Amino acid sequence: GDIGLESVNQCLPVYLLLCTIGSLYASGASFLSAHAVGENDAERGTRFFQGALLDALLVGFVFCLAGFCLSGQLAALLGTAASYEYVRLYLRITLAGGVAKILLYLPYFYLRLEGKNRHAMTAMRTMTFLNIVLDYCFLFVWDFGIRGAAWASVIATVVAAGMSFAFLFAGKGSFRPGFRALRMSERAAVFRYGSPMAVNNVLSAARILVLNLILGSM
Repeated sequence: GDIGLESVNQCLPVYLLLCTIGSLYASGASFLSAHAVGENDAERGTRFFQGALLDALLVGFVFCLAGFCLSGQLAALLGTAASYEYVRLYLRITLAGGVAKILLYLPYFYLRLEGKNRHAMTAMRTMTFLNIVLDYCFLFVWDFGIRGAAWASVIATVVAAGMSFAFLFAGKGSFRPGFRALRMSERAAVFRYGSPMAVNNVLSAARILVLNLILGSM
């Protein structure tokens, strides 16, 4: 219904903040890894990947946990009196699986760096197709309502992230699984080169938030 569609749109700023974190680490680290590989320093390239993976995992967990705990306050800010409960529920489910959305960016960027563009596209197509199928089943077959719409998105994203990492680590690729702590100078470099895409997502979130606030006041 109208309130359900309105609620999903009102949750977009938070969704875009998840995209901001993911794109910040993925675009910055992949640029630096590409530069390192170009200088025949594969070890340094792997260090940026594994460091960004650890950072994104930790920052994403803290962000999603904080957002989950503050979902009521966020719903009051983003929603209206009519949509409050829908927004709160959608946010809680989205944030429960939000780390997967953040991490999805890393294998997507690094698959392209490895020249595995078809694999990246396969994962994205799978996510889109699965989201559509689950939306139909959850909404129209089992009548789960806004809860079903949120879980459809989360499940599709988790599957796509899993596929993407599996594609990236398969065979004799340059980047292997693992975690390493980035030095402060390395983290600053990741932020510097990843900020253009991240800022774009932040501005999109701000634009949607302001637009929703204007529409809500009419």
